[in-house]
Amino acid sequence: MRDYAAGRAKQRVPGKDFEDDPLLLVVCSYHEGRTADLRAGQALQRMLLAATAHGLVASLMSQVIEVEETRQELRRLLGGSPHPRALLRIGYGSRAAPTPRLEPRELLL
Repeated sequence: MRDYAAGRAKQRVPGKDFEDDPLLLVVCSYHEGRTADLRAGQALQRMLLAATAHGLVASLMSQVIEVEETRQELRRLLGGSPHPRALLRIGYGSRAAPTPRLEPRELLL
């Protein structure tokens, strides 16, 4: 666990520690170009919806994909053929209050 507060941080709330071995998921394509980008995005959308339906949460780790050197290193670790498009951390999150919504009658003219 990294200490970003130089020792001045409060202890974590019990049960809020991160997993020792988080599940990481890499969305890849075997081709480059706009069509490959679109299909990877569609696969990511379906995966995020399926994860939500099963009570899972995901967080994107975009820095790994955005930096050319780390993206190429990830590609090498994956065998050199697939092109990494997204890296996500998947797991069960804590319950949170639902986002407040306006009543439909407040939105209609």
